[in-house]
Amino acid sequence: MTFSENLCLVAANLWGTEYKDLMGRNRFHQNVVPRQAVMHALRELKAWSFPQIARIWRMDHTTVIHGVKKSQAMALSNEDYALKFHYLLQEGERLNDQTFQTLQTQAMQNVDRLSVRLYTQEVCALAGFGPAKLRRRIAEGKFPPPVERGNQLLFDRDEVLRALNIGTPQVQETAQW
Repeated sequence: MTFSENLCLVAANLWGTEYKDLMGRNRFHQNVVPRQAVMHALRELKAWSFPQIARIWRMDHTTVIHGVKKSQAMALSNEDYALKFHYLLQEGERLNDQTFQTLQTQAMQNVDRLSVRLYTQEVCALAGFGPAKLRRRIAEGKFPPPVERGNQLLFDRDEVLRALNIGTPQVQETAQW
């Protein structure tokens, strides 16, 4: 199953609806609310574009824009919704981390073949966590900031490896006689 399908399963369980109804095109309130929460969560966790999210449900991207705005407003005004949405984000990060930990294992085997500049996906694969956590760590100053090139974020390989304590040269102490 894909990340978005797993996230939809979590949302269906949280809101007490059927997965097939959540993935369907019906507009019943009990299915629309969790669907909008998943749309909002995908924007937060994966930074997917509105058209990318729209393809999941085969709908227009403007419907996703409306759904995300609706979810943001509900998260601010409805405490029950906010708690469920927060749990959905936590589960999404956990699912995302599992995916990136698998990628991390593969990336660690090829660390010596990395180019000087790394894309966000490569950094997340090395770090073992998703883009949302990466953005948070950059904002907290715990991770080196990227350089923007057009619409791409590029990271300096050596700074990333130092921040992750990967491949750093071991300092050998020599005994002084």
